[in-house]
Amino acid sequence: MTLVLKNLLIRCMFFILLVIITEGLAYTALGLLGPLIGEVRRTSVIFAEQTERIRALLDVEHPLRHVLDQLLGWRYRPGYREGNDMVSLQGLRSERIYAQIPPDGILRIAAFGDSMVYGNEVGTSDVWTSQMEHACRQIQVLNYGVGGYGVDQAYLRYVSEGSLYAPHIVLVGFVPDDLRRLVNVYRRFIDDREIPLFKPRFMLEGSTLKLLPNPLPRRSDYERLLMDPEAVTHLGQHDQWYKPAIYENPLYDFSATVRLAVAVGLRVYNRYLDPNRIWKGDQFNPSSEAFRLQLALFHKFVDDIRQNGARPLILLLPDRPSILRVRAGSRTPYAPLAAKLSETGVPYLDLIEAFRLDTTGPVDSFFMPGGHYSRRGNEIVAKWLLQQLGYVWQDQQVHLKRSGQQGANLRRKESVLSSVPCASATELSSPPLEKRGAVQ
Repeated sequence: MTLVLKNLLIRCMFFILLVIITEGLAYTALGLLGPLIGEVRRTSVIFAEQTERIRALLDVEHPLRHVLDQLLGWRYRPGYREGNDMVSLQGLRSERIYAQIPPDGILRIAAFGDSMVYGNEVGTSDVWTSQMEHACRQIQVLNYGVGGYGVDQAYLRYVSEGSLYAPHIVLVGFVPDDLRRLVNVYRRFIDDREIPLFKPRFMLEGSTLKLLPNPLPRRSDYERLLMDPEAVTHLGQHDQWYKPAIYENPLYDFSATVRLAVAVGLRVYNRYLDPNRIWKGDQFNPSSEAFRLQLALFHKFVDDIRQNGARPLILLLPDRPSILRVRAGSRTPYAPLAAKLSETGVPYLDLIEAFRLDTTGPVDSFFMPGGHYSRRGNEIVAKWLLQQLGYVWQDQQVHLKRSGQQGANLRRKESVLSSVPCASATELSSPPLEKRGAVQ
């Protein structure tokens, strides 16, 4: 063997050894960094799980709570029940059936939003909407919440069915996690362990909202994914969370080093370098597409509610990190959004005020293990909303008079509004928020 061949062989062996060591270190690092960056999985594993979960979703013999919806992407199955979690035949989270027109003397409220509105992890009677009804018999609160919804889907549901039961007031719930859903089409692009569901989204063309319909509206579309799981990559064009470095990288599945570099790189870029990133520091980034979409959707939502003759009210629902930040003397991550709502005259209530007032226990007592409000957290929301809505109802009478509505309709609404809230103003534990600029 010549000297040249020996040197070449030594270099090859050295390179192979270096690759083995690097891959071993990368595997170790992926395990150690798991709590920080999450589990990093091969795309083959992701697609195999996707197929398994689509089969479960389409299984008619063992129906899940989720059911496919051509317009919205998904909704909760009417008539679903498991333990104390139930969806009425009207498709609402309720143990009762509502008349199409609210009876005389009843104030009807409709609540739209995600799982914090639906009340995941607690029984139907423990959700804040149900607790409001139990506390005040003159109120009906129709719960249209669906887990995983962005405000875009909540808005489309309102447009399609929100005025059917003639609500007087429409609440639109918002949780910090909702913001990223506005720039998402496939849930598993956000988190590869999520249920494989697709959704519509809006785009901004100047100041105009343009709807991109649900890309997989039919059951047959999901069945095709069973035959070709990787076809989901064709739907990443309008999804901010789709990452070609993962799904189009031929080395990703074969190299732990590549997976580690991609995982760390994407997290650093998404959090600190992307000019369109959701977060700027520890708060929402007002220049991001998602933030601008959220504002535009809130305005559109509010305008449509008013056109239907109801009173709109945005509810900012804090999650555990938000409450912890406020207790530590900082601001909520959605504070820039609240400031914009106030600046542009969008009516809202920030429920951080409710949790700020309750200092009797640990923050964890407000939440279930999965991050949703516990029974106690729901009770805090219900009680505080009843208190604050008293002032909104008083203002509603002025609103109705100024709008020029006359005759029996005006008298009927004023009669309803004068019968609530169930607690007198002297019993309220905090001043009305409209006097502090929160309700416009």
